[in-house]
Amino acid sequence: MRVHPSMSAAGCLPLLFALSMSARAEPPAEPQKTGCGALGDVARFQSFHDNYVLWHQMRNNGWAAKDEGALRGQVSVQYSLINCPQQRDKESRTPKRLVATARSDKPDFWERLAGTEVFVSYTNRFDFYLGSRDSGPVINRVSNPGLHLRLPAGVISGQPGDGRDSLQLSLEHMSDGQVVEPVTNPRDQLRAQRAYERGDRPFFDTISRGMNYVALQGEWIWDLPQKSEAQLDLRAKVKAYIGQSDSAITWGPLAGQGLRFANYERAKVRLGLYWPELGRFELTSQFGDSGFKHASYTVSWQYNLRVDRVNFELPLFVQAHFGPMNTLSNYTQRQDSIGIGLRLAY
Repeated sequence: MRVHPSMSAAGCLPLLFALSMSARAEPPAEPQKTGCGALGDVARFQSFHDNYVLWHQMRNNGWAAKDEGALRGQVSVQYSLINCPQQRDKESRTPKRLVATARSDKPDFWERLAGTEVFVSYTNRFDFYLGSRDSGPVINRVSNPGLHLRLPAGVISGQPGDGRDSLQLSLEHMSDGQVVEPVTNPRDQLRAQRAYERGDRPFFDTISRGMNYVALQGEWIWDLPQKSEAQLDLRAKVKAYIGQSDSAITWGPLAGQGLRFANYERAKVRLGLYWPELGRFELTSQFGDSGFKHASYTVSWQYNLRVDRVNFELPLFVQAHFGPMNTLSNYTQRQDSIGIGLRLAY
C-alpha cells in the first residue's frame, strides 16, 4: 500500500515541534522587543482557525444513507516567526483594538510596514467514529500546513487604523492523507465506481486528495452604533491553485466532466456578528469557478455559559453545513451535517 506523499498530522506536528526546539536551542542574547518575547517563547504560539470538538452527524444527500455518528475535532495552531500573533478578543473572536502609539498621526510606509507578521500554521480536522464503525475509527479529513504574511490594512490605505483590519498572503498545502488513488490507479478507479454503485460510504473516506495554492485574505471589523461591544466582521479569502491534479472525479454521474477543486472553492466569505447577550453568529459561504451552482454554506453559533460563583465556563458551539466540500475525499458530494459541542479557541 503506497502512502500519499502529502503532509499528515503525524508528519507536520513533529516539524512544528522541531522548529520550536531549534529556536530555543540558540536564543538571542536578549529578547526581541516585540511584546511576545524571543523566538521560541510560548507567547509566539496561538490558535489559528477554530479549535473544537463536536458530536457530528453527516448525511450524503441523494446517494447513500446518513453517515454514522462521530466526534469531529479540529486542532489549528500558528507560530509567529516575525512580530507577534494578532491577539483576539475572547468574546467576539475578532482581533483586539490596538492602543494608539505616539509615533505620528500619519506614519510613513516603513512605520506601517513594521507591524507585518510572518507565521507558520497547521490545521488538522478528523472524525472519530467512537463505537459506530467496526474498524478504522479515526478518519483524517484535512491536513493543512501554511506559511503566512500578514499585513496591517493600513500599509495599503495609508491610515494608521486600530490594528484590527488586516490583509494576509499565504502559501498553503491541503490534503487528507489517504491512500486510495482512483485518479491515477486504474484498479482503484474500478473499485471507486463499484463502491459508488453500492453506496459504500466508508470507502470514499479513503480516497487521496491534495492541493497547493496561494491565497489572499482580508479581514475587517466594525463596531455597531448604539450598541456597546457589539461587532460585525467580514473575512474574505481567494485562492489561486498551483496544483490540483488529485481532484478529478472518476465515478458516478460526474465522472469525466473535468471537475476540479476550483469549481467548488475559489473564494470563501465569512460574515460574523457578535451580540453580547446572544453570543456569536457566523455564516460562511464558499463557491468556485462554477459560481453558486456548487456553492456550500456553513452556519454556526457560539455562546459561553458562565457561573461566576464557581468559576465555571462552557463555550457551547453549534455548526451546520449544507452542500458539498464537507469532506475533502468526496468533495463534490452534497453532505449536509450538524454538530454540537465546544469551541475551545479561535
